[in-house]
Amino acid sequence: MKGTKFFGLRIALAACILALLLAVEAGFVSTALAGKPPNPPTSTKYGYVMFRDATGDVIRSDGRGQYIDCQKGGEDVVWINVRNNDGSLNWVEFYPGKMYYHHPSFPPSTRRIKFLFNVSAISTGQTGNAVRDILRWYKGEDGAYNERSTNPGYLEDNSLHAPIFVNGTKLGFDSDGFVQFVVEPDVSSPGTDAKAITQAKVDDYYSGDDNVTYWSTINEPVRYIIYTLDYSGFTVTPVQWDRKKKPVTWTIEATGNPVLYVKLTDFNGGKVFLVDSYTVNLPFAFAVSLNPLTTYPRVSGAPRKDSTLSTTWGEIKNTK
Repeated sequence: MKGTKFFGLRIALAACILALLLAVEAGFVSTALAGKPPNPPTSTKYGYVMFRDATGDVIRSDGRGQYIDCQKGGEDVVWINVRNNDGSLNWVEFYPGKMYYHHPSFPPSTRRIKFLFNVSAISTGQTGNAVRDILRWYKGEDGAYNERSTNPGYLEDNSLHAPIFVNGTKLGFDSDGFVQFVVEPDVSSPGTDAKAITQAKVDDYYSGDDNVTYWSTINEPVRYIIYTLDYSGFTVTPVQWDRKKKPVTWTIEATGNPVLYVKLTDFNGGKVFLVDSYTVNLPFAFAVSLNPLTTYPRVSGAPRKDSTLSTTWGEIKNTK
């Protein structure tokens, strides 16, 4: 009798487990019950950015201190998305310069950043690819091609407007982290400066061009070509905390050798790679904070147990 009862109990238990598994598969039972908790809710806050500007950094600030979100009285866009449960960083959007995807009605920002490296990676003559060559040589009114700066290929002339995304996949982009940029030295007279890179200037760069249409800005008086410098990964480290031991400041450092591309036609267009991979490391770092920054931050206070090691976005994404 005992054996029969035990056998029946085992059958009943197996039936319950099977029913639960079928219910989970059909979507009738919460994934939290199945051991996969949903992503915690998040909040987007306005903040501040400061570049490291260390020796060897090839992407640097314009030398005017911290960048401040326009909702905090600044000129730029600094959006910081954090998880509500522990305050950890989810994603960052940082727009220094004129490209206002979110605030088109705001006045143009006077802030810039600088590329202190040969962004087009051309060491000899022109390649015949207008959208790439124009990064190093601009075409003057006389039709002559001129170096942009005394450092060939550098974009250091206060012309660079460069949105930076960290964990961009959360924002609908196809990469974890990258720098986009357009080139316009004079926002007061859009497209008229010889160094501005617009669709019209690319079309006019070489005679006989087939005038390929590239992804460009649409909320501007002229269409600026949008370039993407794709780092694919950033190391994120919390360095300051509030009284509740939630992070308020993070340092973000680019990792790996990036690629450079433009897109055809629009955001969904195919990629045209201008530099498949830079042969040298192109380091840079910046800090993002919910509080004003006067200097590039160092670790202070007592970190949380899960904040003692730097983590790449790829690793973070795999733990969600």
